[in-house]
Amino acid sequence: MATTRAMRGIKRTAGLCTISTNNDDKLKLYEAVPILKRYIKDPFEPNYVVIRMKPQRIRLMAQAGKGHKDIEMPQQYQMSQSI
Repeated sequence: MATTRAMRGIKRTAGLCTISTNNDDKLKLYEAVPILKRYIKDPFEPNYVVIRMKPQRIRLMAQAGKGHKDIEMPQQYQMSQSI
């Protein structure tokens, strides 16, 4: 699960994750997200990995005690339940 602050509350994304140590994946993300260069000096550093998430559910959380709203996932992003 990943939690991020959205414009009007908190967004929670839940789904299956995989961890990639593939250098091509690491370099692609490193080049796509320039701020990573502040924290990771070498994109081939063994402690740097790429975490890929296939979202199953996205939930927008309002302020504490105000409830939530589930976001419907487009069909092409929904995962089979037979994993």
